[in-house]
Amino acid sequence: MDCVITKTTTRAKEIYDKSNGSQQVLPLDSIFKRNLPDWNKPLPHVKFKISNNPPGNPIYARHLLKFPGSEEECKLVFLMLLGNTIVLDSLNDANKYRMELIKYAHCPTLLTRDGSRVQSNGKFGGNQNRAPPLERMRGAVFGAPVSQEYQNICNQIEKLTFLKAAVAKRSETQLELKEAEARRNDSDVKTQMRECQEAEEQLVTIEEKLGMTSSSTITTNGRGRPAPKGPSETTNQQDPLRRRLNNTSSPSLRTSSRRSAGGPSGASPETKRRR
Repeated sequence: MDCVITKTTTRAKEIYDKSNGSQQVLPLDSIFKRNLPDWNKPLPHVKFKISNNPPGNPIYARHLLKFPGSEEECKLVFLMLLGNTIVLDSLNDANKYRMELIKYAHCPTLLTRDGSRVQSNGKFGGNQNRAPPLERMRGAVFGAPVSQEYQNICNQIEKLTFLKAAVAKRSETQLELKEAEARRNDSDVKTQMRECQEAEEQLVTIEEKLGMTSSSTITTNGRGRPAPKGPSETTNQQDPLRRRLNNTSSPSLRTSSRRSAGGPSGASPETKRRR
């Protein structure tokens, strides 16, 4: 129940007006106190001497409340709200308690610690007699405000949880590192690395024999394999080939080029005069 308690009806009317009538209010000066039960009255089974120790640990619901301040006003409010409501452990205990009590007097509403209710007329069961889950009761549960110490403890728990996860992750990483170092120092791994290096050296030798690389100009990368050649190296390798082609040109080509440089072919002018 969403209700604001005020000491006077005037103050309750102010709150009612500010909320446009949407807020429930309860002024203490409007409660009829004569019909309210005594706060410390004994339980029915004690009054009527039904049983000294009935099952279910019955107790008045109002006796489960603690008031840090304004105790008299709070008792007045909850006497009106709860009345003689009794709390027991389970629904079976509540029904047994009711069956014994109605032999002597009227039975008040019975609540159970697992969320059930037996109404004063005996009805129980159904959603209307079952407490909703706490997730649906946000803002409708009364109680003292949470202390600052509680907030501090919650913050510490959150930080410790984060620290615990970080430490666990660090331990896991260290274990993986040790396993990797152990595998690296393993004799089989060392043998495989040596075989891989020898295979790379053999590959370099084969490439030299095939003329793919020059033994005097071999440059290796970080793994011992020849580094790829750039465009300038390819051009330098092609230059000697071009020079050989020029040097091995046919003599006839050189003779023809000389004749063309000396003039047109045919008889000289002196031979023509003789004729």
